Amino acid sequence: MRTVKTRAEFVERVAQAAGALRKGRWLQGGNWDEQVWGGALPERSWIDAVTPDTPVAIARLDQHMVLLNSLALRLAGIDRATADPDGGIIVRDARGEPTGLLKDKAVGLVDRVIPPPSDADVDQAITNGSAYALSKGVTQAHVTELDWVTHHSLRRLRATNGLNMRFYSFVPIED
Repeated sequence: MRTVKTRAEFVERVAQAAGALRKGRWLQGGNWDEQVWGGALPERSWIDAVTPDTPVAIARLDQHMVLLNSLALRLAGIDRATADPDGGIIVRDARGEPTGLLKDKAVGLVDRVIPPPSDADVDQAITNGSAYALSKGVTQAHVTELDWVTHHSLRRLRATNGLNMRFYSFVPIED
């Protein structure tokens, strides 16, 4: 979503991504930047028509905002009566209805209802990401905020010769 230049292109990319998912799967990811298309923040009304059966939670590039569609808001139990959590904001329109944007700690309201990815999903994401990185000449990655899910996936992929690049894997600091 980093290269999206218009509202129409934003909606089209969301529609394409939602259409590629199995029914019931959440559309996540994002990294959109409203400054690229003129500064208007996206709203659920932009994407509801193209995602009626797909819950959407896509993050702004700084990870401080997430856009939800109406289905995701409903699944998270967020409506006009939902209070802003400490350290977070549910962005609302002039009538007090949520626009679909959650800021900072309010993102936790939806994070709690998104099912965790399966091992196969994590393995596939790492495989896809590795292929993309290699296509750009990146041969090694290291992440200081690694979690055990990713660490175990890297070990599974290495054991089956499924990794074509090197990873420097940190144990989570709390452990």
